[in-house]
Amino acid sequence: MMSAVPRRGSLPYPVGMLAALALVAGMELFAIGPKNDLDTFIPASWSEASRAAQCEAITADVLFLGDSQVKGGLIPAAFDQSVHLHTYNLAVIGGQPASALALLRQAIDAGARPRALVIGFYPGLLGADSRINLRQWPDLLGTSGCMRMLWSNRDFAFVAPLLMHSLLPSLRRREEIRAALVSLATGQPDVASIKAQGYRRNWRLNAGAQALPINHAFLDESLPPPGEPGAALNKTGKLWRAKAEHLDSLRKLLAQADARGIAVFWLLPTNAPGLRAFRQSSGLEAAYLRTIQGLQSEFPGLIVLDPNHVLNGPTGFSDPCHLDHLGAWSLSMATAEAIRSRLSLGDVADMRLSQWITLAGPADGAPFAIKTLEDVDQSTRVVQIGIRDGKTWR
Repeated sequence: MMSAVPRRGSLPYPVGMLAALALVAGMELFAIGPKNDLDTFIPASWSEASRAAQCEAITADVLFLGDSQVKGGLIPAAFDQSVHLHTYNLAVIGGQPASALALLRQAIDAGARPRALVIGFYPGLLGADSRINLRQWPDLLGTSGCMRMLWSNRDFAFVAPLLMHSLLPSLRRREEIRAALVSLATGQPDVASIKAQGYRRNWRLNAGAQALPINHAFLDESLPPPGEPGAALNKTGKLWRAKAEHLDSLRKLLAQADARGIAVFWLLPTNAPGLRAFRQSSGLEAAYLRTIQGLQSEFPGLIVLDPNHVLNGPTGFSDPCHLDHLGAWSLSMATAEAIRSRLSLGDVADMRLSQWITLAGPADGAPFAIKTLEDVDQSTRVVQIGIRDGKTWR
């Protein structure tokens, strides 16, 4: 039987397929390469925290881990100034227990030997599954880490999308790539990228913390912001409940800390008084506290830090869930003193005498450091000026 003879003008190899594969490979390399230029500020917080966990954070006495309330509420400079503890803030926007566990492991593997951890997770983030951070996980965990997380939580519906986002950077960065191409075509600045660079600058100035500007228009209301996860009863009428996957990650984090003699402090949510009153009257606050108390029964060394005495008015809030840099400084000073007093005991076992600490109110008078603290709006303006002068900030 005669072999097929290629038609005149045809090529013996699938050139079209090879060209398509080369195009895909080029796009993936493009998506991987200029990471800092493409990231929006939420994914940037994850990739920056992963970098810092293996660099600046390894010399810290205290590490902060958790979500945006921790990132915006605890400023390392206050700890350095008041109690001379070197600290670093590794919290991320939308952080969940698995992200905190991964960052702790990265820091320890890089040589970190912290004496204490301060962790904090908003109830809505503990009540939502890991899929809400689909875009961020690959930047923090890498492909192998994503596989371990999938194996741990056994969410098989999550397998395909997470692997695709992990293996194809252009897929998870499609919004950023689109914005960059639009900016290139129109000559208009990529606002999201500029904002991300401003946040990166702010985090590096503040050892990972996010100093939010003062919001003079803030009004304390007794209802949660629209669309806030876990803000109300779910459709079955049951109260809030933490997902099993998050409790599993929390147990692993607490076990690792316990094995290494690291004290762990859980900072309760920093909510404005009106929102706090709503959570208490709806029963959401009680359900949240029962979850923490359940973990304390398993890990007696876990200490709760109650910030409500420090945050007893609307002053110091940027929005109902986040502190401005003035409120964050007050909370940081109070937290620093509580941790210093506990660490001075010298033995984690001694700290189990009290599992609940109500933080003391702030002292009168604002330190000079608050007045010179650069907030994220100022950082973004510095970046914009640098871009106009041809000096893009990294």
